Amino acid sequence: MSSPRSSRSRLEDAPDQLDEGGRYIGRVADGKSIYVASHTGLGGSAIVRQLERRGRTSIIADSHQELDLRVQASVWDFMEQTRPDQVIVVAGTVGGIHANRSRPAEFLFDNAMIHANVIDAAHRVGVEKLLYLGSSCIYPRLSAAYPRERPAHRPA
Repeated sequence: MSSPRSSRSRLEDAPDQLDEGGRYIGRVADGKSIYVASHTGLGGSAIVRQLERRGRTSIIADSHQELDLRVQASVWDFMEQTRPDQVIVVAGTVGGIHANRSRPAEFLFDNAMIHANVIDAAHRVGVEKLLYLGSSCIYPRLSAAYPRERPAHRPA
């Protein structure tokens, strides 16, 4: 196991970052390398676009074909080789209602492995800042507030 980097964060010297509306969005120091787990997905690609728009050039990314985040040894090796300063975890196995209902154990297992592996490896190499984004797919079963789902080809 690698020893963590210096406990003093370079973020302490970084200026606050604000969005277009003047809201605080955190600190990103110049020269920081940022690993975006799932940079091609819906959320990850939006994050990469925003980072690039803000002038971030040290973005680390690997496709799912190059790095399977469910495999612990692969994630450890990747983190050891790249040693990012910051990590944004957006990765996960996702699908629609049917996919979630038909493969719940697969979704739960994949996502548990992905998140545990990335968070653990980030800690092992001394990542100074980790942002974890999660989501859920929830439809209330007995609510009148939502219309019943029906095939698009049937009349209402």
